[in-house]
Amino acid sequence: MRRAVNNHPRATRRGFTLVELLSVIAIIGVLAAILIVVIGGVREKTRTARCGSNIRQIQSLALIWAKDNRDWVPQAMWFMKDIHKSRAGATNLRSVGYTDELGKCPSSEILAPNYGINSKLVQGSPGGQQWGDNYTQYYEHGRYKYSQIQTASTIVFAETAKVKDWSFGGAAAYMAINVGTTNTLGARHDGKAWVAYADGHVELKVPSDIATDPIWARGITN
Repeated sequence: MRRAVNNHPRATRRGFTLVELLSVIAIIGVLAAILIVVIGGVREKTRTARCGSNIRQIQSLALIWAKDNRDWVPQAMWFMKDIHKSRAGATNLRSVGYTDELGKCPSSEILAPNYGINSKLVQGSPGGQQWGDNYTQYYEHGRYKYSQIQTASTIVFAETAKVKDWSFGGAAAYMAINVGTTNTLGARHDGKAWVAYADGHVELKVPSDIATDPIWARGITN
């Protein structure tokens, strides 16, 4: 038998045209841009969550410190290294586990600590104790005990921003923060700042909301 002859012409391979190649490159570019945005958003969410965890841990350490110090809130120099060298017997949150890493917000470019204690809690003391009324307490403890403040509504720590002429000892970020003003809060997370309340819970707050509704002061009962 004779083998059938295939008279069809051999199929030829066709390469990409320039238009097709440019279209593929454009699609890859769009997908890469979307991926970069998504990855950037995930990273920022991770940094925001880490910052919230940091300030929650700092407030937890403050509660531990208070148990060892007759229920007082910490002093303005709550993070200072070697505080005992400045005043014999003085301690702060470093004695219960605070570290520089814990005081750093991943979204901040200023030096740690990136958190400050509510200035209302550390200015002066009842009856003129320590340095007298309206003076910031640096070495011993703040003005109030935890039992004197409404724990669910009193801000103890908040994220700080670097403010000109508003620092202690030339520090990049100050230790006591006036949460009643918008320029002292570090709103690094889509216009919001983490705040930690005396009962240990934390929230992301818009600075103007705190300044116009001073819950930081209203929670203090004495």
